[in-house]
Amino acid sequence: MPDLAELEAVLHPPTGPATAREDVETAIQALLFHQFIYADTRGAGRSYDLVRRHRRFFEAFFSAMGHRLLFDPRDAMISLLPGKVSYARQQTRLDRDETMALLALRFVLEAGVMQGRLTETGRVEATTDELFDAIKTLSQTEPPGEARMADILAAFRRRGLVRVEPRDTAERVTPITILPAVRHVCTDEFARGLTEWASAETGRQGDALDFIQARDAAAGDAAAGDAAADDPAAGDPAAERGPADDAAGGPAAPGMPPEPGTTHVPA
Repeated sequence: MPDLAELEAVLHPPTGPATAREDVETAIQALLFHQFIYADTRGAGRSYDLVRRHRRFFEAFFSAMGHRLLFDPRDAMISLLPGKVSYARQQTRLDRDETMALLALRFVLEAGVMQGRLTETGRVEATTDELFDAIKTLSQTEPPGEARMADILAAFRRRGLVRVEPRDTAERVTPITILPAVRHVCTDEFARGLTEWASAETGRQGDALDFIQARDAAAGDAAAGDAAADDPAAGDPAAERGPADDAAGGPAAPGMPPEPGTTHVPA
C-alpha cells in the first residue's frame, strides 16, 4: 500500500505541476467504476493521464486491493484486472444472454480483424445487427430483443467494453464500436473454445456456450483427478476452501467484469 510520502510525491512532485487530492480520488474511482479507461473516455481523460504519469503509485494502490493495472499505449487503454482473490462470484454471475452478447462482441471483433476493419487503436466499428447474427450463429437460438440488448450494451459500455451510437432510424440499426478491452474479458482461452466448437464434428448443431463449458468442466475434472493421484488431500474440496469461500460461493473479484468461462460480472 502506498504510504503518505508516496501520496505526497503525487500531490506535490519535485518537478512539474501539483495534483489536487480530488483528482487522485477521481482517478481511483474512475478505474473502479469503468475498469477499462481510454485516453478518450468521456469524463475520464484527465484520470487516464494522471494514472499514466504516476503509474507506480496507482499500481501499488490497486495491488494492495488484490488487483493489477495493465497499461496498453498502443490502444491508449488502462485496465484494472482482478487478482487471484475473487469475492461474491455467485452474486455477480452473468445471465446467459449477457454471456452470449459478450461472446458475440469478441466474435465480431475478430471478424473485423480478419476483414481489415481494425482501427489503429484496436477498435472495430459494427452494428447491433452483426451482434444479433453472431448470437444466432453461436447459440443456435433467437437473440435477445432490442430493448434487452440495449440494456446489456449499456452495462458493457459503462465498463469500457463497447460504445453505442444513436440508433440509425433509416437503416434501423444501432452503430457500435467494439473496444479492445473485450479481449481481457472474453479471453483468448475462451475464444479458442469457440474455435474448437466451430471445428467440432457436431459443427453448428450445438450451442457454443454449452460446448465450451462442457470442455472446461472435463478439463477441470481431469486436472483434479491428476492432483488427487499425486496428493489424496488435493481431491478434497474442504481441504482447499475456507469459511469465506463457502459463504461467498467461491472466490471472485469485486467490481470486475465477467470472465465468460466463469460468467461472473460486476454488480
